[in-house]
Amino acid sequence: MARKVIPGCAEEGALLEQARIEKKKKDRRYTQNYTASLVGKGQYIWSQWHSGQTRIIDRDWIRLSNEIGFNPFETRPYLLQLADEMHKAKQRLICEIIKQKRLL
Repeated sequence: MARKVIPGCAEEGALLEQARIEKKKKDRRYTQNYTASLVGKGQYIWSQWHSGQTRIIDRDWIRLSNEIGFNPFETRPYLLQLADEMHKAKQRLICEIIKQKRLL
């Protein structure tokens, strides 16, 4: 029985594949297997990503975008807000650590 396409995932798979192909023109290492291995996966998953049968988790989507050069926010704009919230939390925790060290 064939797996169903997850809404929106086939478009992301096409975006991912196009970016990989462009990257491969400059660096032949960027096979499907090599690119999937950058996020700890094997080639087996590539066809599922490309066809939209498996959704790429957010962390891997960001990592892949950084490595092969596509805009991850084009299809997942909510990641911008998440990044902002993470930055705020990081800044708050850094300030707390600095204050604690001053008290020591």
